[in-house]
Amino acid sequence: MADVDTLGNLLLRGFRWFDSALLNALERQGFGEIRRPHSLIFAVLDQQGSARISELARKLGITRQSAHQTVQELSDMGMVELVADPSNASARLVVPTEQGKLSIRVARRRYAALERELARRIGADAVASLRIALEKDWGEPPT
Repeated sequence: MADVDTLGNLLLRGFRWFDSALLNALERQGFGEIRRPHSLIFAVLDQQGSARISELARKLGITRQSAHQTVQELSDMGMVELVADPSNASARLVVPTEQGKLSIRVARRRYAALERELARRIGADAVASLRIALEKDWGEPPT
């Protein structure tokens, strides 16, 4: 019997397809310094607008130190800034700058184009079914 990829590996391969295409588009738009860890931070910020580093780390399943390092890189590139959290004076929020917001807009347009391209390649019904399955609440991961 031939080896069959696990669903997890297939999902990861799909993610890499989207993310690689996104990074290529961002590079063409002048955002060549953005790498995969940066795009992951923006994926979380895109949904919230701002977040604490600890929230980013939790949502991404990475250490707080890794999230802090990546946020610092984005800050050094002028893509995000750290601002005081109005609900907690000792906490800081990661907020996209105008340049960061521009990269998010470019990313959104690229993702929409990629979804259309995927529909062309594998069929609109397959993409619609995939979207429906991925949008369902899967619940907490089993322990």
